[in-house]
Amino acid sequence: MRILAVVCFLCSVVASSASALELQGAAVYQRLNNDVYIASIHSGNSDSQAWLNSRAPLTLEMHILAESLSPRRFSRLWNEGLAINLSQRQMNEQVDELTRFMYVLKDNLVEGDRLSISNETGETRVTVNGVELLMVEKPGMVQSLLKAWIGKYPRSQQFKERLINMSGSDRSAMKKRLTGAQWQPVRVAVIESWKKPKKKKAAPVNTAKEPVPVSAPAVASTVGTTPSVAEAEGPEETLPETATPEEPTSEAPTPETIKQEGPSAEELEAQRLATEAQARAAAEETERERQEQMRRVEQQLAESAYYRNVLSVANGNVKYPRSALKRQLQGVTRINMVLDREGNLTAAQISETSEHPALDKAALKAAQSAAPYPPLPKVLDGNEFEFDVPFRFVMRVR
Repeated sequence: MRILAVVCFLCSVVASSASALELQGAAVYQRLNNDVYIASIHSGNSDSQAWLNSRAPLTLEMHILAESLSPRRFSRLWNEGLAINLSQRQMNEQVDELTRFMYVLKDNLVEGDRLSISNETGETRVTVNGVELLMVEKPGMVQSLLKAWIGKYPRSQQFKERLINMSGSDRSAMKKRLTGAQWQPVRVAVIESWKKPKKKKAAPVNTAKEPVPVSAPAVASTVGTTPSVAEAEGPEETLPETATPEEPTSEAPTPETIKQEGPSAEELEAQRLATEAQARAAAEETERERQEQMRRVEQQLAESAYYRNVLSVANGNVKYPRSALKRQLQGVTRINMVLDREGNLTAAQISETSEHPALDKAALKAAQSAAPYPPLPKVLDGNEFEFDVPFRFVMRVR
């Protein structure tokens, strides 16, 4: 009874800790005035600083609202946020884990999908529609990813405010909305298919021919009569006396009988060669995966550094409008920019407004006047580079 009581107590502790995470804040991320996803933060603590600075259980979720979100867009959204909210040292320390996270999608997320990043079990686990796609032993990776949402340079100040200072009524309404939102059951099988199947060892093929049993010639018989030699088909032959069906004999094993008892030397050699070939193939696949991860890490670091460089160059050309200064207007404008490999600006548009036309105009002008930008690093793929650059208009207090 005492053991049962202890077990029940432990179960209740686990259940209470799992249910201790409550919705603390949620915000809709928009791009070009289109809803992309709902970001939500779940914790047992309402203090946003504790989310960032402690290792307490924390869960981040993305509820997809857009018709689709491609793996490349997913990667860029996170990379932009991490590049300006993590120091170069922090990025270098976690680049392998962060790169695995940003390449976790194998195909588009679609409307209704839910991506979760949680350290409730002591590790960082990434799931989509309940299917685990990544496990990282470092629980602190969740806090690093959270900085992309509520760090010094969030997606927008309004986005950050709704995540860290959500009113009780808004939280209740959002909780009801998220609880009612369910992914399509068919998507679970789709996400499962993203997981790399484990290669099964092929069963060795037995190339040896089955031995053909040697049987005695068939003897026709009729009740009460014995066929004469002239009635039998084929040449006349005399059967051994000991080969009668009524009295089976224990003869010495024939070569055919021995062959049936186990594989031959040739078959054993074929099996050995097949096993060695499978081991070589597995080793080559592991090496290819290692090389691919190294290439992705190199690209990740190069892309982050290039983004920070462009960000610095573009913001260095900003001129605070005098009219905005007089009216003490402040805000953040994001400009969607597209560069070719030589650094030429091929497109620029406002992806997120500051709600002040004067500031938006100044940001767009700064992005255009700073061109051409540095050429793209050779390690980056593609003929162009697209990203959002934030321009922060903040009045300094003297």
